[in-house]
Amino acid sequence: MSKHVLVNKQTGAAGPSTVLVTSAASPAALADGQLAIYNADTNAALAEGTSYGQVPFYVAMGVPAGRNPRLSPIIKAGAVKKIEFKAYTAPVQPIYFVGYQGVGSNTLGFLAASGTANTSYGIKIENLVTLAPPFPKAYSQYTLRASVGTANNNPVYVADQLAKDLNQQLVGMPSIDGGQFAFVDVLSNLTTAPLIIGTNASPTTITCGVTNNSAIVSFSTAINTGGTSAMTLAANDWVRIGSATATTSPVYQVASVAADRLSMTLTRPFVGTTAASGVAIGATSSYVNTGGTTIAATPPNSSSLSGLKVSVTGSYFTSNAYAAGRLNTMINIPLLDTLAGTPINVGTAMVYGSGTVSEVLKKEMQSLGNLGVENRIWMPLPNDTYAASNVGTGGTASVGNGYSIFTLYYENSVADKSAQGQGREESGMLDICINNFQTGTTAQDVDTLAALLANITGLPSGTRTGSYPSTAAFPNW
Repeated sequence: MSKHVLVNKQTGAAGPSTVLVTSAASPAALADGQLAIYNADTNAALAEGTSYGQVPFYVAMGVPAGRNPRLSPIIKAGAVKKIEFKAYTAPVQPIYFVGYQGVGSNTLGFLAASGTANTSYGIKIENLVTLAPPFPKAYSQYTLRASVGTANNNPVYVADQLAKDLNQQLVGMPSIDGGQFAFVDVLSNLTTAPLIIGTNASPTTITCGVTNNSAIVSFSTAINTGGTSAMTLAANDWVRIGSATATTSPVYQVASVAADRLSMTLTRPFVGTTAASGVAIGATSSYVNTGGTTIAATPPNSSSLSGLKVSVTGSYFTSNAYAAGRLNTMINIPLLDTLAGTPINVGTAMVYGSGTVSEVLKKEMQSLGNLGVENRIWMPLPNDTYAASNVGTGGTASVGNGYSIFTLYYENSVADKSAQGQGREESGMLDICINNFQTGTTAQDVDTLAALLANITGLPSGTRTGSYPSTAAFPNW
């Protein structure tokens, strides 16, 4: 089966104003990234909203000046047997929670109020992607060295020690598609309040900058390390990064505060998304005085809830439909010691991304390989990520993200009527990838494109509703 991919690319802040154009007399006149459908008998561009009936056609894609436009094969009238439509779907990485999830009550206590010395807590994360034992494992065990109530003997500290140990092992664990396999963070219900400096009359909220896999956190303004008009912050305090108060944001322990009070060092590296500045932060220091109102911030104690948040990464989960449906066979988190027997709550199910930038690029590279431009095994395939760069090449004003993809399956009859060719058909597949970021009053409506494809292929489109077709709207697709 021959495969062809034509992509409506984004070529600037505004990009091509339409997906299909009727003013281009030939494919050579198409701007880079523009698509048009042509009547194969007359080479005339097929206009939107016009009824043509079934005609042989081909799709053209504009390319940079000085290059030949890319063309699909000629698809004969009635040769299209099926059309599939997939709207953009953002990939979602799977997340497991062991214990506290940041909301609701917790059924798992890392440290009971009656806990005593020599109590062990253990957790193991197994990478099952190889599908054949022995599986790579990251195992951590923390043993309580003193009774509850003494320094650093609280649920949050226990969770923090497990996370610290596991992350050190996971960095060296066999990765998926060149990316990290998983990372562990700590959630807790402990009370935090914003970092504030200044006077009661004009308090200033401090934000921070963080770097993935770095324990150094920078402050937007030099923080106080004492005084009565702002929050104090020192070693052994706990900070919540990403929000000043929301319990769904992870917590870390402070190792030290820099002498210039412009940064601090955490006891374990930050494992979230890198951000140079503007990240909200809260702390459990003794007090915060904001405009004359004191907000209590409570250090963790034996009644605090805590839990581990295990985020699974790697394009293996977002670009592999088989893995997407069998996630529980790819990662296993057995609970050990005092945690044994406690069920694991799956906080976020994996969502298989469709129409992402990396998927479309991968399709295009594979198509070029099939066409003989280059052997595709030598072409690097991008990893799926969850960053903003993976939601499309448009700006923040984008109506939609990524690409909507029409896939046409066709079977052209062969003109060769010899004994070898009699009854033979050439099957093929054509992906038309539409960038969802279109601007201007003449912006292409994906629904209009669907209607044109239905018109020239003979597959009825049904009643169209909304901007994108659905299975109900297009029963024969």
